[in-house]
Amino acid sequence: MHSALAEELKAALERQWARPVDIDGLERLSVGASREMWRFDALSEGGTFPLILRHPPADVTEAEYETALVATRSCERELQQALYEQGVKVPEVIVALGGEDTEVRTGGFIMERLPGEGMPQRILTDSTYSNSRRRLPQDLAEAIATAHGVPASALPPLATLSVDTQIQLFQQLAERSGMEHPGYEWALCWLRENKPPEVPVTLVHGDFRLGNFVADKNGLSGIVDWELAHLGDPMEDLAWLCLRSWRFSRPDLPVAGLTSREALFKAYEKASGATVDPGRVHFWEALGNIKWGAICLMQSNRYHTSEDKSGAIENAAIGRRFDEALYDFFHVIDEVH
Repeated sequence: MHSALAEELKAALERQWARPVDIDGLERLSVGASREMWRFDALSEGGTFPLILRHPPADVTEAEYETALVATRSCERELQQALYEQGVKVPEVIVALGGEDTEVRTGGFIMERLPGEGMPQRILTDSTYSNSRRRLPQDLAEAIATAHGVPASALPPLATLSVDTQIQLFQQLAERSGMEHPGYEWALCWLRENKPPEVPVTLVHGDFRLGNFVADKNGLSGIVDWELAHLGDPMEDLAWLCLRSWRFSRPDLPVAGLTSREALFKAYEKASGATVDPGRVHFWEALGNIKWGAICLMQSNRYHTSEDKSGAIENAAIGRRFDEALYDFFHVIDEVH
């Protein structure tokens, strides 16, 4: 089973390492609605190497997939490797691969498999990660502060996504889908009227949340899934981590079900040397819920246009959460931090 894919992985690694390789335990992971991921071990001289294949879904073309919201397929790989070289906690990219008439699609790459767990519910509830839960807020603050501090000159070209650019994109997504929703329209107006002054841009992960980092029993192993990365306001990442959707079983702890906003801000300030503006974070948390709603809309559209409905069921599951995101937006703008 999956023999053709295993042969491609074997050939790619043998070219890269210039030695014989065997592939063992090839298994598709259930996570990842916008990138397909497979875990496997590469057996070669020197031992066993735990790896991940990450590549685009089969039913999404390059033109359909790459929008202003999503980094290009090659850019994501180049960015991740650049960050690894800059000392950011990310998996090392082993080899790029993929193309026409292959099992691995264009933009695919093999990367190291980080030790630990990526499933949010296990991180938040399993006793194995009790010590990790205490360490993660500080580890996450330090890791994202390091990423924000990487100079643009060390990164591949990335889009700059200002508030206005993102609002325009969210409007276009609604129009493209034919959706007319007064609550969504009102939210876009609120964002336009309440946007904060612009600040110098840094790298922004764009999807910094539970599910996009790996933790072991000692804390953070690394940050993954850089497909929404762009240049922008670093407060966007802190706010995204606070969305209610990422708290899972701990809605009482605003920061990913782990800690308070104040604790996160303090840890980030210590790690970065920058001052956190809670008002800016509050705005980006409001915008983040509309961004999440727009992503839900994109996933719903993918389900409805997919020929293989059974294979796109995860897209449908995400798409149904649009109203939840909109509800959270209105809850956030009523809060005072």
